[in-house]
Amino acid sequence: MKYCQLTKPTVYEHMFVYNLSATDGLTADRYLGTLSTLRTQWLEGWHTRMTFLSYTDTRRQLRSALNTAEDGVPIGISRRESRVALVDLRLFQELLKSCPRIGCPEAVAEDGGWSVLLPGTPIAAQGDGLDDAIEEFIAALRSYAEDWVARLRNAPNHADNWPLVQLVQLSTDATLADWICGDDR
Repeated sequence: MKYCQLTKPTVYEHMFVYNLSATDGLTADRYLGTLSTLRTQWLEGWHTRMTFLSYTDTRRQLRSALNTAEDGVPIGISRRESRVALVDLRLFQELLKSCPRIGCPEAVAEDGGWSVLLPGTPIAAQGDGLDDAIEEFIAALRSYAEDWVARLRNAPNHADNWPLVQLVQLSTDATLADWICGDDR
């Protein structure tokens, strides 16, 4: 059996390309699932592109698909004309936190209290102390995310906030607090 090692991805505009190289490391099957059923699309030499499983194949190969996603290897599911990506939550959160469309929350001391805001959005909160302001800001983020899902996603001035809503909906309060504080807590 041929062994392969997956190196860190090379990032191109809208695609991640992973280099596979021969080694005594983990098996290619662990990274790419059962190659015959995952229908891997090969590019030049050792490069590979994202694999999309059919809905039926996903049901049959769910464990393998989840292992592939947990390993950080691109994998997706296709059903008719739609395609979705299966991504490790921690990796996706890190990607969203660094997304320029989301920006970075700002905390400002003013008039004996604190304000936390996210520039370019209607989301802001105040508190007597920094921890209070962060707690209120997280509540404001959650409220905005609920409103966005219910109705704001169709409004032209809110539609681009999709990455922010994903980050909020997929994160715990502790994860959001770390993001707000720049992971310096």
